[in-house]
Amino acid sequence: MPLPFPSGGKEMDGLPEKMTELPFILKGMMTAREAEMAVEIGAAGIVVSNHDHVHTNGR
Repeated sequence: MPLPFPSGGKEMDGLPEKMTELPFILKGMMTAREAEMAVEIGAAGIVVSNHDHVHTNGR
């Protein structure tokens, strides 16, 4: 069951302190700045996916 995490980069500040002291991974980064923010707040990793299967390499 998913937890009710906030969405959007502006809501990432303070997230780990509010949720857990365990290592955490953030999903749904949309920009390089959001990925940087994830690192700044201590994320153990991020998940980046391509749900629409759109080719970004030109093929």
